[in-house]
Amino acid sequence: MRIGQRLGLGLALLTGLLLALMLLGILNMGRINQRMDHILRVSNAKVWHANAIRDAGHNAERAALLMTLPSGTVTRSLEHVKLMTAWAALGQSLWELEQLESETEGRTLVDRLRRAMEAAADESKRTLEGERKRGSDESAVERM
Repeated sequence: MRIGQRLGLGLALLTGLLLALMLLGILNMGRINQRMDHILRVSNAKVWHANAIRDAGHNAERAALLMTLPSGTVTRSLEHVKLMTAWAALGQSLWELEQLESETEGRTLVDRLRRAMEAAADESKRTLEGERKRGSDESAVERM
């Protein structure tokens, strides 16, 4: 083979390798795009809802605690509204998290969280009923 033919063959081989690498890169970019889309649509949303659940739980706990402390009727009413708002936000975020979860382990965790939330809500309702009763007893004593 002459030098021109060998150089042409080498250039053709290099061009072929370059095209193969470009094609492989483009295909991988498509897969990376799909993964990034999943991370943004699902994983990031799950984290956001988990944080919203945590924050709502803290808000509900704080409102329930403040309702049990001696205070006026206005403060108790305001804390009651905060408590109900926190429970509603928690329930909504938990529902959204259930819709996003597709794995069995994740669904199990969400189910455990839902049961814990329902138990805490029941306990909170019992506390509120006790506080209402105590508040009405205190009002009756003040009227005397």
